[in-house]
Amino acid sequence: MSESESSAQRSFMAVLLIALFLSSLSSHAALSSLGQATNFAVLVYGTASTPQQVSMSNPQSGVFGNFGLGPYSVQNFSDGFITGTLYVDPTANNSHNNNVKSSLLGTSPPPSLAYNLSSAVTDAQQASAAFSALPTTMTLGNVQTALTINGNGGVNVISIASLEYTDASDILTLNGNANEYFIFNVTAGGIVKMTHNLSTMIANGGLSADHIVWNILGTGQDVAFTGNPTVLGTILALDRKVQLDPGDLFGEVITGEGLSITSGARIHQLAFDPTSIPEPAAMSLFGLGVSGLVILRYPRTVRRRRR
Repeated sequence: MSESESSAQRSFMAVLLIALFLSSLSSHAALSSLGQATNFAVLVYGTASTPQQVSMSNPQSGVFGNFGLGPYSVQNFSDGFITGTLYVDPTANNSHNNNVKSSLLGTSPPPSLAYNLSSAVTDAQQASAAFSALPTTMTLGNVQTALTINGNGGVNVISIASLEYTDASDILTLNGNANEYFIFNVTAGGIVKMTHNLSTMIANGGLSADHIVWNILGTGQDVAFTGNPTVLGTILALDRKVQLDPGDLFGEVITGEGLSITSGARIHQLAFDPTSIPEPAAMSLFGLGVSGLVILRYPRTVRRRRR
């Protein structure tokens, strides 16, 4: 084989490796955001034929962030607090008198703003559909005991039949770095509940709650966090009612079937807003591509020295 043919082969291999890297990178970059729905700690909506109620009671109950009374939702607050802005869709019913304040110790109501939230609802619905269509990287059955999941370094898409935590020893531990994402697709009809005050979710290794999504698909039992557990991640329950009675949730709650925040439950807004993250395999391909370029350049350097 002549030197020119060998050089051409090396050029081809280097370009091929870089192309593979770019292809792999782009295939994992399309992790959907929640669009306008990202702006809310809570977003509740219904339909013209089936309005959905959102209730909040107990002065200790509250939302740290913005609250969205979406299309055809019905406000049924008694007590509590909202530290952000209360956004009210034109079709929402916000007429119920209440004693909700702008902070836990506040004396004035939260600021309120009339705003069309239909686009935010559409964005949430599209994101849920996109999450459910992602290739699964792990499949779990009915999770009822403590479990540790080690991340893959990129986007973890986990299909799970149900999560039922009822005991003090029931702890879900997620190990991942600051750039990882965990998307849990809960199958239609699957149960999601945590009912013990020591049941908790833990994120290790730099992973944070704003990189976790619970995409609860289809109809089924209410999503129930009772007994004061700790929950991490955005709850996308478009066809389920969500109950916090009480509990601490770090993320967002988006539901099309109603929401109850009682007994001192609190939602801490941590917006899910992903950036493009390559998987480890993509980074390996990138390294190979760089190596290919070095190999391609090496003979030229040798030739110059020989002259």
